[in-house]
Amino acid sequence: MNKKMNLIIDVDGVMTDGSFYYNENGKQFKKFGPHDSDGLNLLKTHLNISFITADQKGFYISNKRINDLGFELKLVKENERIDYFKKIGFENSIFIGDGHFDAIIL
Repeated sequence: MNKKMNLIIDVDGVMTDGSFYYNENGKQFKKFGPHDSDGLNLLKTHLNISFITADQKGFYISNKRINDLGFELKLVKENERIDYFKKIGFENSIFIGDGHFDAIIL
């Protein structure tokens, strides 16, 4: 029996264009692509797909979008990502990220 690989995607900069939209009340919006679900739906039968973010202030925004796509989002700080992947297993995981701490994992 083949075990599915994990596909873990960092939200900000991968699922978004990396922009945060602020007003006097703080972070209000993030820009997500309209067709993200197309590829994810093709992959979800072959991979365990989950998402991570380190953006605590914008978590509720990202969580709404990722949940609407039918997936789970976890808050994982940049400096905790190595330990997170050690628990999951590097050998069982595919990771898509775009930041300095993501580069260490990649």
